[in-house]
Amino acid sequence: MNCFGWRYAVLPDKHSDEVRHYSDDQIQTLSVAQIQAQIQVEIEKHQQQVKALQQQLVAITGGKGDGNGC
Repeated sequence: MNCFGWRYAVLPDKHSDEVRHYSDDQIQTLSVAQIQAQIQVEIEKHQQQVKALQQQLVAITGGKGDGNGC
């Protein structure tokens, strides 16, 4: 066990209450390409959620209105 260095407390995902602990020798940094790929996946997921919410809004309003409350 490393007596010096950093220790990290990590949530497995943003909705988790579980905390996992790692020392700095257990952490591997991602490449720029890996980070970009993960960000792109997150963007696509959020775009799908926005599209689904827009479809729900159209269903609720019957396609009327422009979303500004008028």
